[in-house]
Amino acid sequence: MSSRTLIWILVAVLAAVLIASNARMQFKSAKNNAKEQHIEAAFITVTAPLLENKSLSEKNIKESLKDSISYVSVYGVFSQKAEYSVIFTRHTKDFEINNLADSLISLFSGNNFAYEIAGEETGSQENLSLTGTFEHSRQKFGVEALYVKRDLYSWQIFTVFPFTDKAFSSAKDFIASVKTDAEIKIKEPALEK
Repeated sequence: MSSRTLIWILVAVLAAVLIASNARMQFKSAKNNAKEQHIEAAFITVTAPLLENKSLSEKNIKESLKDSISYVSVYGVFSQKAEYSVIFTRHTKDFEINNLADSLISLFSGNNFAYEIAGEETGSQENLSLTGTFEHSRQKFGVEALYVKRDLYSWQIFTVFPFTDKAFSSAKDFIASVKTDAEIKIKEPALEK
């Protein structure tokens, strides 16, 4: 099994656990370099290979979590053997940010998952970061994740990659580049008559 296939499968499983659905993340391979990009529908700016909207994943997530979310925006790309993903959600009720990290920890716990987790709160925003490594088929992989909670909104930003110093540095740069918009104005679809 190739590294790309393995990472795609792991990210698909990770996304399913994080969003409590059976949605498969379907990402195309990209060969473009990391660049700063603002994703208007996710109210975020990141530096990564060009992220693509995953409308099928959005539809599946919204359908499976219809009682607990009112809006979701999913972006991702597979580039240089690493997966980069952004999931923005508007929840219908309050939630615990720790539950998002617990899902990731549970997913990799059977694969010698070693991780560090750190949180901080600034005003009305909570941030939780996770750095970890795990093994699959005798290959070491890295995971970098950042969870952001502000009011009823959440951002899940993560990358999964075959572990090398270069890939680890790129993953750290991706997470460090995250800037959430100060103002969130979700455009509600027009009511159909």
